[in-house]
Parts: sequence; C-alpha cells; structure tokens
Amino acid sequence: MKRKALLVGNTNGLPGVQIDLANYANFLKSDFGGAWYESEIIILESPKKQDLFTCIRKLKEEYLDYAFVVYSGHGAYRRETMRWFLL
Repeated sequence: MKRKALLVGNTNGLPGVQIDLANYANFLKSDFGGAWYESEIIILESPKKQDLFTCIRKLKEEYLDYAFVVYSGHGAYRRETMRWFLL
C-alpha cells in the first residue's frame, strides 16, 4: 500500500506548532498510529504557498492509496475568517 502523511505547520513564533508536528509524527510512527516509516511522513514548517502547492501536486501524482493531512497553527483575520490550509 502506498501512503503518505503531510504535516503542515504555520509556526510564526508559535512554539506549540513544532511540538504538535513532532507529536503527530511520533504518533504515526508508533504501532498504535500505524507504524508509518519516516520516508512516508513529510513535514512542512511555515511553507511558502507555492512550496505547499508543489508538494500537494507531487503527492497527487503518486496515486497514493492512503493520504493523511494535518495542519497546526493559526489562520488570519481580515474582515472575515481566512483559513491558510487548502485542500
């Protein structure tokens, strides 16, 4: 089975985000979390928009059987709620 986990964090001075990403990765690598291999987990900390899109495009091209995507961090506010994570 081909699988990948994409862990994205908007760290911008938020030390808890790095902790979240490490906790997610450690959970996935545990037996209870699925015993994922290090090579199956991608961690992006405060990626540029284009880098995130490039990573997602490459994952789509791999025709994965299973994908796990998680985001940690803050969005922004500008007269309406904005979400930084895009599927």
